[in-house]
Amino acid sequence: MKLLNWLRRRGTAQPSRTVIVELPPVDLTTRIVVPKVMPRTDLPEFCVESFAEIVDLRPLAAEVLADQPVPVAIDVETLARLCVKGFAGRYIRVAEYPPGVDREAVKRMIWRVTRWEAWPRRSAQAQRTAGAFPKRLFRCSEDCCPGARAMDGLVVPVNEVVRLPLKECWDHRCECDYRLVKRDGSVV
Repeated sequence: MKLLNWLRRRGTAQPSRTVIVELPPVDLTTRIVVPKVMPRTDLPEFCVESFAEIVDLRPLAAEVLADQPVPVAIDVETLARLCVKGFAGRYIRVAEYPPGVDREAVKRMIWRVTRWEAWPRRSAQAQRTAGAFPKRLFRCSEDCCPGARAMDGLVVPVNEVVRLPLKECWDHRCECDYRLVKRDGSVV
């Protein structure tokens, strides 16, 4: 609006003509101040704060260790401690991994624990939207695990949705997901 008023004052604002005007220089420098957010220090050792809830990661870590197809020499507490660091986005140093343990396998387990930690909220959100979208369509990527490939294209009710990643899936990054299905059967 200011530009149009400026052009009108100069007498060059005409709606049907293209006008090239040299504008005075404008300083667009700004300073963005990001406050430093300090992590909570009052949480128990194996817990994280997620959506205003305090979640203990040890049960999920134990479940992931029990489902691991190849045995890994790591105990539940160590895995939970690494999951807390991974959940907070902090770097896990090489020295923090137990000696002789495949770091890539541990990274997959950490990723799995953090994905499973969010599942109850995602399931509750799905239950809230069940009125408009009563079913879900399971979709998987081209290089998915055999269990996901068997479920590809399966339409399931909201209350029967299986948590992702699947228990038998040990891909580094599982890309399987659920698509919303409207009452008329169309996929969103």
